[in-house]
Amino acid sequence: MKRAPALQHQPGGRDPFRRPRNLHLRRSRRRKVLRRTAWGLGILTPALALAAWAGLAGWRWMHTTPLFAIDRILVEGLHRGDPDDLQARLAPWRGRNLVAADLDAVRRRAFTAPWVRDASVRRILPDTLAVRLTEKQPAAMAVLAGRLTLVDRDGRIIVPWDGRLTGVNLPLLTGLDSWDPALQPAQVRAGLKILAELMNYDVDLMNGLSEIDLSRSDRVILRLISEPAPLYLSRENVTVNLDHYLAIRDDIHGRVAAVQAIDLRWRGRVVVIPESEQIAGNKHNDG
Repeated sequence: MKRAPALQHQPGGRDPFRRPRNLHLRRSRRRKVLRRTAWGLGILTPALALAAWAGLAGWRWMHTTPLFAIDRILVEGLHRGDPDDLQARLAPWRGRNLVAADLDAVRRRAFTAPWVRDASVRRILPDTLAVRLTEKQPAAMAVLAGRLTLVDRDGRIIVPWDGRLTGVNLPLLTGLDSWDPALQPAQVRAGLKILAELMNYDVDLMNGLSEIDLSRSDRVILRLISEPAPLYLSRENVTVNLDHYLAIRDDIHGRVAAVQAIDLRWRGRVVVIPESEQIAGNKHNDG
């Protein structure tokens, strides 16, 4: 039985297995798609333009309306600083639009207050600017330029001492005016480092500390409430010198009735200066 000859596609001829093209139908479909797309764009474009305009108008209204004018500046965390002074520093923002207010600028302005160590600012609608502060902690009192001032733990001046300040009982750093003003901050930090060493060494001794004299580069002079004579200590070996002193304190006062100073800087020996002898000058460049 003979097979029917296989149908073969002739180059340039019509494929017998393919439906004939309907160009009219295809063009009609394309026209429908284009009409629908144009119709959709015709609706979408004005809608997007309207939404953009509404958003811009809303943004402008939020940034200009007097309904959001700053009427109150709320300050939190200020305990020792002067609240009236801080309010005066932030007063230029009163009446301005709360939404448009530059919070970084407000924060920078708050930093100009002497007691402020850190600050954060936020908005509370409709009319309140809230400023939360962290105050500097006074670490010592220091005599600088002949004035009694409070310094923080970084050695920076906070404010001149004011008798109205309460709850401040701090050791005193003296002798700083004998140094060049450019070197005084480093000397304040050196004094604070010694204070930290003393705090770790003996809290009771620290509580009885009256003064640290930093006028000399070769020593630090400690004055204790319980000790009438000043103690000369090495700046590098404060606690070692104190160990030596506490071990022989009773023996010293048993042998010498009136002591002008006790020099503990020397390894293996102690120099006790009776009141009858004169102590060398206190300039920092003396040996």
